[in-house]
Amino acid sequence: MFQNKFVWHTIYYIGFFEFVHNFEFIRNLCYNYGAMMRPVIKEVVFKHPKIKYVFGDSFIYEPTNVEEEKLGSLYILGEITNVSRSSSADLINQLALIIKKEFYSNPKKPSETALEAALKKANALIKDFDKKQKSEADRAALKNLNFFAAVFNSGTLYFSKIGKIQTALFRYQEIIQDIDQTLEHEFTKGRLPSFSGIIKGELEIGDKLIFANRDLFKLLSLGQLKNIFKTAADEKLPFLIESKVKENKEPFSVFAVFLEIMGESINGGSYQSFHPEKIDPLTLEEIIGPEYIARTNQMFNAQTKSEKLFLPQESDFPRENKFAKKGLERWRSVSFLKLPLISQLLMIFFIGFALFVVGGIYMSVQKNQTAQTKDFYGNIIQQAKDKRDQAQNALIYQDSPEAKTKLEEALKLLQETDFSYFKEEAEKLESEIQKNLEKVQGLVELKNIKLIFDFKDLGLTFRPSKIFGQNKNLIFLDSFSNDIYKYNLDNPASSGLIITPADESERLLLGDWTKDILVFYSSKNKIYFYNALNNNFTSYPVKPSKENGRINDLGFYKGVVYLLDGINKEIIKYSPELSDAGSSLFNQEKAAALTSPVSLSLTGSVAYILQSDGQIKKYNLSRGSFENVALPSPVQLKNPVKIRLGFTTSNIYILDQEGKRVVILNKKGEIKQYFSEEFSKPVDFWMTDDEKTIYLLDGQKVYQIDNR
Repeated sequence: MFQNKFVWHTIYYIGFFEFVHNFEFIRNLCYNYGAMMRPVIKEVVFKHPKIKYVFGDSFIYEPTNVEEEKLGSLYILGEITNVSRSSSADLINQLALIIKKEFYSNPKKPSETALEAALKKANALIKDFDKKQKSEADRAALKNLNFFAAVFNSGTLYFSKIGKIQTALFRYQEIIQDIDQTLEHEFTKGRLPSFSGIIKGELEIGDKLIFANRDLFKLLSLGQLKNIFKTAADEKLPFLIESKVKENKEPFSVFAVFLEIMGESINGGSYQSFHPEKIDPLTLEEIIGPEYIARTNQMFNAQTKSEKLFLPQESDFPRENKFAKKGLERWRSVSFLKLPLISQLLMIFFIGFALFVVGGIYMSVQKNQTAQTKDFYGNIIQQAKDKRDQAQNALIYQDSPEAKTKLEEALKLLQETDFSYFKEEAEKLESEIQKNLEKVQGLVELKNIKLIFDFKDLGLTFRPSKIFGQNKNLIFLDSFSNDIYKYNLDNPASSGLIITPADESERLLLGDWTKDILVFYSSKNKIYFYNALNNNFTSYPVKPSKENGRINDLGFYKGVVYLLDGINKEIIKYSPELSDAGSSLFNQEKAAALTSPVSLSLTGSVAYILQSDGQIKKYNLSRGSFENVALPSPVQLKNPVKIRLGFTTSNIYILDQEGKRVVILNKKGEIKQYFSEEFSKPVDFWMTDDEKTIYLLDGQKVYQIDNR
């Protein structure tokens, strides 16, 4: 007697017999570790033409955003039989919509709680639907409602049902029917059908489930269904079942949802299901003898397979299922403290042994996973080093474009990988490659830049917005006061203000120069010419060709003024000797080539136009044609505000305000970039005639950059 109780208590509580008896548990623990589950769904909706009063449908709702992914996927199947009213059939659609809406309404809820709230809403809809029916016959139609709702999230399946929807689980080449038998709901007089509980169970990779109406299980035996599960390809399975329906002489309407759990590795690969043919193990009777079985059957009721897989969970959701409550009470009926001392000790030993085995397996898998992860990150670092070395070899042969490409590829590898191991080595290598790339790109970081002067130190309330040069002088324009400040580079003491004739109601916005002539454009559509030799101002009115324009920049070449209209995307050509009305260089078709022009610069018969997205357009003034000027791929302009052309070379100079840099592009496509964190918000710049010196206007400060 003592031995009988001892053996059974030990096996019953810790499941050690089940652990040893079914070695597949250990195998799948190893297999599933490191794999992510991915459900694959197939639907069958087939209404036989001879069956008139049956309506059914399936609804598959996958998460549409990151928040909804926290709740999981929602699967719904509905059927209503022996009804002729479309309103009764429409009940299925209404239930599906309200369950979906409520389930995804609050992503912060756990999946089970969200499903419970959705089912309560569905119960309320059924009650409201019943009240709206006018006759007892219409109300009685609800007893023919069969409905199923399931949620899959992170390997766990939650589901509930009304009526005669049946379920089957295919696992380890075996099929288990009615895993939901604890939720059977019978319609009785005066009582509405409703969702009365939720079943919860864990799924494994390779599991196949089917939720279907009873016609499918009438059509196919469990053996036939098992063979279909084992042999049919996923994409052919629904068509195979539909063909079985059509071949059968008796008419059936089948509504079913098939769910297969596939696996994906952490590193993005895929697992195939590892469910080989099941090896028949020794039976319990063969291990401990028939006499123990007889005694045990007197003590405990045999449990179904479905109870082992899916145990009903207690919650605030209303439950009327007595079987579920008895099942929970049965598990609580035996107390550990009531066992004999030796049984308690041996049970603790077996539990410790089981934990030791599982812990050993876990540590082995974890060690293997760690080694694979280290190899992965190590390979990334090695690939980056190889590309760095290839870039260095390219530089030996003066192949800068190839070196640049290899360095960019190496940098991309490192920046797109989140290193869990070798992080310090990766950061060090990234810094080295970044510096090499900057050298190839011609990026020069300026430190301790030479400050020519600060307007604040001059004791003037002068806020310069433009800078340009004239002989040995730097000319600054203050658009707020309309004053001009001339700074003599050789003799700063001779520097001073130049008062313009512009009145207080207008603002001088832009300026340019050629030889001894300064040109300004005012907000009142006037152009001022200043002759530095005789200190004389003359002004001319100019009327833009289109209204509501905005002049963004001005260019002056051979006595002709060119105004860039950023709104109308055109250049206005103006010559005081010819006309005071102004004429547009661009018609509507040519203007479409520009998107957002911000600055222009002229040389000969060519205008270079800088756009806010960093693109440069080259416009031939005589031919009226556009060309694109390509910047090297590493150069990404953040906020370009000014373009100027070299006086003695064909270099292009661009001021990137947000990037705090001056970018220089020569005709060979080579670049040089002057950058400094000391810059605040540079607004304009100027070069000397020999282009060896650049003067940068940054707020009220003027910096000098050596461009030798």
